[in-house]
Amino acid sequence: MAHIDYYFATISPYTYLAGTGLEEIAAKHGATIAYKPFDIMALFGRTGGIPPKERHRNRQKYRLQDMARSAKKVGMPLNLQPAYWPTNMAPSSYAFIAAQNAGGGDLGALAHGFTRAVWAEERDIAQDDVIRDCLTAAGFDPSLAIVDCWKARKPTRAI
Repeated sequence: MAHIDYYFATISPYTYLAGTGLEEIAAKHGATIAYKPFDIMALFGRTGGIPPKERHRNRQKYRLQDMARSAKKVGMPLNLQPAYWPTNMAPSSYAFIAAQNAGGGDLGALAHGFTRAVWAEERDIAQDDVIRDCLTAAGFDPSLAIVDCWKARKPTRAI
């Protein structure tokens, strides 16, 4: 059976814009998906990249143009300057891992729910109520949200 390891960031606009396309492709081909959330901001520094907000303004403008063009192509709403970006992605990532371990819900819907919250709904995925809402909407137990212990902590390594 085919298998996909999917590395994604819960704050990435491109994860959001991918929607549920990966899940549709996997279902069509009978593939399984292992979701692997990671800290994309830490990855930039480790690989010589520059976080979007620190890039030259021309690169920032091009990124916004590309995101708008991509959103239009897939027909999805997108706020190019969301109120809660960047935010601490650790709480949503840890909740995702807890949901994956618990089972019983739709992981694709959860990944999309977190990114939709940031890029289309003006919600902060570092907040307990937002994480609980996303867990519930994807069919998971909202008590999997363990935000309080992560609120002040910024991850120092990729998740």
